Amino acid sequence: MPSSLLLPDSGKNIVRICDNENELRDFVKEMKSEKAVENFSDKGIVYLGIKNNQIDNIHLISTLNSHGWVIRNQLIIKIKESKSWYPVYLIVKDSKRTEYEINMDVVRVDHKDQQKENWEDIDFVGYKAANSLPKSKEEGLIVKVLDKYDDGMPSEVIVRWENGKNTKECVKHHDHLNDTAFSFDCPKCDKQLSQFYDEDRKINCPSCKNELWTEASNIPKLKIEGDYYPQENAGTDKKVKAKNTKKDYDGKFKDAKPINLGASPGARSSTQEKYFSVQRYYDFPRRIIAELLTVMLKEKQLTKKKFTEMFGKGYVHTVGHWFRKDKGGSLPTPDDLSTISGILDIPEEYQNLANCRCMVFQAVKKSHKGKNPGDYLEFANDGEVIDFLNKTLC
Repeated sequence: MPSSLLLPDSGKNIVRICDNENELRDFVKEMKSEKAVENFSDKGIVYLGIKNNQIDNIHLISTLNSHGWVIRNQLIIKIKESKSWYPVYLIVKDSKRTEYEINMDVVRVDHKDQQKENWEDIDFVGYKAANSLPKSKEEGLIVKVLDKYDDGMPSEVIVRWENGKNTKECVKHHDHLNDTAFSFDCPKCDKQLSQFYDEDRKINCPSCKNELWTEASNIPKLKIEGDYYPQENAGTDKKVKAKNTKKDYDGKFKDAKPINLGASPGARSSTQEKYFSVQRYYDFPRRIIAELLTVMLKEKQLTKKKFTEMFGKGYVHTVGHWFRKDKGGSLPTPDDLSTISGILDIPEEYQNLANCRCMVFQAVKKSHKGKNPGDYLEFANDGEVIDFLNKTLC
């Protein structure tokens, strides 16, 4: 039996498959208590299943939506050599502070078609480029491919932007450096930190017990793989015309709005053009920048009001979002972070973490990690079901 949700040590995640209505009723009653909601982590997941899939049981679970919980998904579990099935619901706290954590990569399955994509035969010169990082969006064209990955995808390109400037850009592709290309060390003992940030609780260095993120002197020291910025004034005078990368398609989705395409890969690949977008190079938790700004603001003895006034009236609502650690927060644009750094002395490594950029090819393509196993799952027994669900928990 799992720990009670009413206990402070109930844990971050719970997997519960109820055998009957009475067991389900007791557990749902426990989940509806204010104490259970309060104790449970904002990042946590409750997997709740019921062997008896009668409509009354399913309705009972749905009432959790009115008691501080949100049902995010329903899985259909089929036990092999049995004609019956039962539902398992993915339930999380109704929290706007942060996203729940789930690891789908560990349960991905191979694509039916194992043939690797080969980009060698595609001429990417003339493909559109888009940069949404600055306040004023930029568009351009790929005018030259300088280098490629083994499968033919460009790794370095020259982009001519609509303002007439040429830049050399790196292209991130598949497992190309991202969330493993940086690390954090304790500022006191220099030992690498396995956990460097948690907005729910205090973080201490496991080696020297030094508390982190309370003042400028104990901000973790950041090490990054490299500085990935565009090379300005990349030389080429080649004239290039934009390519039409949309398919010649006359099907039912031809005039559909993007919102009506749903999750259908076929619909999106048939109607949407392929292009390269500028993105932040490093995949990192956005909230650490908000935490960093909060610490440095305190270090400079500035109030948020005074700090906001330094940016003018146009930033009255923008600045507040930089400090938010919930889902309503946002990262400063590269230009804004440069201005912030001049005021708050943001360490250069953190500026690079947030501002280094790359290009990513935007198209409907198979993930190199495999595909999501879907919502209908077959297992030999209930033990396999529980093992599968536990694998996805962080």
